[in-house]
Amino acid sequence: MHLLPSSSERIGNLETQLMLLRAEFFTAKNRANAMWRGRLQRERNQSACEDPGEERSITQAAARSSFRHSEVDAALQAQKSQLKVLRSQISVLRCQLRKLKTPYASRKTPSQCCNRPSGEQAMTPSGTYTPCLVSACEGGVDETPEQRLLRLKKHLELQRAYKQETAKAYKHLHVYWKDSGTYAKRVWQAREKRKTLRLQPSVSSSKHIGMSGPSTCTHYPNKPIKQNLSTLL
Repeated sequence: MHLLPSSSERIGNLETQLMLLRAEFFTAKNRANAMWRGRLQRERNQSACEDPGEERSITQAAARSSFRHSEVDAALQAQKSQLKVLRSQISVLRCQLRKLKTPYASRKTPSQCCNRPSGEQAMTPSGTYTPCLVSACEGGVDETPEQRLLRLKKHLELQRAYKQETAKAYKHLHVYWKDSGTYAKRVWQAREKRKTLRLQPSVSSSKHIGMSGPSTCTHYPNKPIKQNLSTLL
């Protein structure tokens, strides 16, 4: 949206006034809530501290509380009236801002609004400078079909580049988690293999001892073979 310098300045002043009115409104609202909570707290404290045996103290406390309540009610009524006034002022300022912001973009081109050539820059209500080119969605009439086609092509290229970069990022993330899972699996396998290798020597030595037992000559006599043959004959 491109506005005249006078309208831009007026909009800035109205926005500042609206901000101040909102701050004042919330301050008054918080003050009224605090007064109401204080009144309720005093009522609770009074009901807790009353002594049923003393009628005089009860009447005095009731008179004091009624006086305080009347003061608080008057202050609350004043706060409510102030809140009403602030609400009406805020609504009026909103209507003025809406009326100032809407008509210029639909009625005039940016070059007519800022009284400058279309290539120069114009000041926006926020105080920043932007080129005097309006997109098709804003209803501008100084954009040729060729310019619109170039703008749409550029937008499409940027969108495709964004999608490609996002896909690459997700791919790298998937590869990272896959590699980390493979690394953890390999570490676990190496630990298990180390455990089995640590336990394997004792098992192999016991097997070796059991297998080498029958190979000794304890089951055969310690006599030469010739003597055995002579006894058999």
